[in-house]
Amino acid sequence: MTGREKEIVPHVSQADLDRLLTETADEKVSKQLTFIKRLYKGATLADAADKVGKSGGTGS
Repeated sequence: MTGREKEIVPHVSQADLDRLLTETADEKVSKQLTFIKRLYKGATLADAADKVGKSGGTGS
């Protein structure tokens, strides 16, 4: 790993993330769960943050 990469350690299953996404009506929580889901699928911090309308710096 280089200096700006982070190790992503999954603590929630994909199935649980999907369930939580369908259950929440809170936009902020939905964006946070989407961000986590993208990271679990291999997206970079910057790409995952961009997907939810945030900067890469905010994502890290």
